[in-house]
Amino acid sequence: MQPLLALALVILSFNLLPAQMLVRGRAKDATTEEGLAVATVQVVGTYAGTIANDDGAFTIELPQLPATLRVTYIGYGSEEVLLSKLPDDVLEVRLVPVPFVLEETIVTGEDPAVRIMREVIRRKQEWRPRIASYMVNAYSRRVLENDTSIVVIGEIASEIYWDREKGFREVIKSKRATANNEDAGFDFGSTEDFINLYDDEIEIVENMAIGPTHPEALRHYHFELVGQRSMDDKKVFDITFKPKSKLQTAFVGKLAVLDEEFGMLEVGLVPVENITASIPIPIFEEFDISYQQQFRPFEGVWLPVDFRYEIGIKIGMIGLHFPLIKIKALSRLTNYQVETGPAGKSEIAQEKIGEGTLDSEQLEESQGREEREMESDGKAALETDHPGGLEIELNAGVEREETPGGGTDGGEGEERKDEQTQASVSVEVKVFENQNRVQVDSVAVREDSLFLRLENRIPLAERERKAYETIDSTMSMKEAFKPTGFLTRFMREEKKGIGMNDTKEGKEGEKESSGNSQVAKKKGLGRRLKPDFKPELWFDRVDAAHLGMRAEKWLPRRFFISASGGYKTGLERWAYGLGLKRTWDGKGSRWLEVSYHTGSRTRYRSDSYERIYTSPLSLLGFTDYFDYYWNESLRVEGEFPLKRIGARVRLGAGDERHSSLKKSTGFSLRGDGDQRGNPAVAEGRLRSLTAKVEFGGRYRPFGVTANRGLSVELEHGADWLGGDFSFTRYRLALDWHAPTFFRRRLAPNGLDLRLVAGGATGELPLQRFGVLDVALGPFTPFGGFRSVRGRPYEGEEHVALFWEHNFKTVPFEILGLWGLVRRGFGLVMHGGSGRTWISAQRRDV
Repeated sequence: MQPLLALALVILSFNLLPAQMLVRGRAKDATTEEGLAVATVQVVGTYAGTIANDDGAFTIELPQLPATLRVTYIGYGSEEVLLSKLPDDVLEVRLVPVPFVLEETIVTGEDPAVRIMREVIRRKQEWRPRIASYMVNAYSRRVLENDTSIVVIGEIASEIYWDREKGFREVIKSKRATANNEDAGFDFGSTEDFINLYDDEIEIVENMAIGPTHPEALRHYHFELVGQRSMDDKKVFDITFKPKSKLQTAFVGKLAVLDEEFGMLEVGLVPVENITASIPIPIFEEFDISYQQQFRPFEGVWLPVDFRYEIGIKIGMIGLHFPLIKIKALSRLTNYQVETGPAGKSEIAQEKIGEGTLDSEQLEESQGREEREMESDGKAALETDHPGGLEIELNAGVEREETPGGGTDGGEGEERKDEQTQASVSVEVKVFENQNRVQVDSVAVREDSLFLRLENRIPLAERERKAYETIDSTMSMKEAFKPTGFLTRFMREEKKGIGMNDTKEGKEGEKESSGNSQVAKKKGLGRRLKPDFKPELWFDRVDAAHLGMRAEKWLPRRFFISASGGYKTGLERWAYGLGLKRTWDGKGSRWLEVSYHTGSRTRYRSDSYERIYTSPLSLLGFTDYFDYYWNESLRVEGEFPLKRIGARVRLGAGDERHSSLKKSTGFSLRGDGDQRGNPAVAEGRLRSLTAKVEFGGRYRPFGVTANRGLSVELEHGADWLGGDFSFTRYRLALDWHAPTFFRRRLAPNGLDLRLVAGGATGELPLQRFGVLDVALGPFTPFGGFRSVRGRPYEGEEHVALFWEHNFKTVPFEILGLWGLVRRGFGLVMHGGSGRTWISAQRRDV
């Protein structure tokens, strides 16, 4: 019974896909018999076509017979082959080289390439805006290699949709990979890394580089005519280009332009050194990338017919080196359906996506179910079958009756064509309604279990074919890219091939689980309730050593509980605290917290430093940055967003008891230091109300990203609250970042500004003074006086403006010191001005 079922499934899988008429051939040089790499092959009278592999081999599907194939290659005469039946063997197509006789040229001050590119750019500005949308069939292959062999191969067949306003969408119809793909996680979409090299600006590694056909390309590139070839009866101009400035975010390469049409036939380019060398990852020893692409005209517009790139990455540092990581990718685009004209809804009326329409009810139900499941866990994400994509299911909305010749029944052809048109328009609308750029047609992928859609692919190279035969699921990424160096001994390795149940512990655990399920359930509950522990360790002249621990745990219904405790060896006292927090959304933007804490606190708040940063310096005998006091506090605080104005509001109330502390130690690892005494504070009970409004991001002194934000704080303590202090304290902090030079780069030069100001009315206690930070050790973050060390400036009122311009690696690029550029060295100019005020009455005290 099972063999019959398997046979039925095989027969069914053949019937689910249209009959294929595949032609396998090879494009050759008629003189040398060598294969013509990446030769283009087109079915005359259609938009169906393909490209050859590096050996000249190609595979193409014919829509019908008879059919005429046209093979073209720059520098050769095109060859047309009429096929009335499918060839029995590989079709050999020999192209004859066309010698080109150079015409007389008049030498002027301007290279002829400039005139040619000026016309290419002008014509592009005429036809490019006419493209409203298009659909195209894509075949893509990705090959991952190390420095000795192929590690994994992946292939997909997909349909790509592009709309002028909505961008790309892709629906994967079939996919195939080597047996170790699950371990490699080598799922991809053609559009995830696709680049149209005809674009004005080309994104590469988050840099926006100027393309060779950019409207301002003649200002930024040197173009040089280096040769001419023929393609049939037309000239082809070979032009090299390179940026006029070595600091420009641009490319170096070569392109070919078809005379009379002035369209770019092909282009090959690599990014300039400042793009790859200035990637902010110092462990990249090497980073090489190159792109190639061919173009052909479709209904008066030039569109890509392929896309190829190679990436080589070498990662390493002292004591740790990884093998070369090489990615080779190619994509073929064929069967364009182009919609030209003014911007608007595309109405491509061709058969797409499994000859059917999206089942919108199933899709909406699936999405709703997933959203509800995620919401219950406090997450705001969808599980996907593909990175960045959503698995979708398609139903056959249009049935076709196949004739023996593979066509539709002529009696109802027009009616069925109308049905297909309506179905395909509906499909396209549904594809763009889904916000995921890459989607998987899971039904089509399952139906194509024999990879029939992938038969019409760019033929595999011999080493790729062998890789499919020899690579199995045991070839892991860890083994393929196993590092070398003395640091590898400290890296944890997971043992493969030994199951848990094969070990003594595993067998005992299995026996215990089967013998006492209730105990196992209790252990599972215990694991779920087990908190996360974090050490709290610091050293200063008052606490001496603080030896503590903090425990945190998320509870059901978005409750968060925390507890801390520690012993202070200098004070010989315990400190402890407890907090309970409740959030109302998965992002943590709405919350309410009640907390109690008793222990030593820093007398003033620093925007740049915490105890974890100052403790090592104190331990080494450097000046202790902070002063301290004892604080027993009970606090209620909450935060909520104001979405209309893009703000976060935090309100709070506190009841605190303050008392002074004395210096307890002068110990340092270098010997007894001369640490200053710890000043007394105004003792008593402080009850206050606080409010804080924030716009933009929160200030992060050691953050990688730029700071942009505004923060306004207010604290009010009054007699009517039952406290011993009556004052109002206010503070403002404004951070801004503006890119200045080389804005096309991933990390452009930038100017950072930080303005801080604060003041008070009433009798402000010493432990509420504001401060301006100064330098602490060799690495001082932006936002402090880097030329001043020791103690911060403090006062009842304060104001300061800090500025910093980061030139990044540009100065070293100008000097040609690429070794420093690759290691991330940059040049920063910094300045700051500020002042604090203390009342005369307070100074006299």
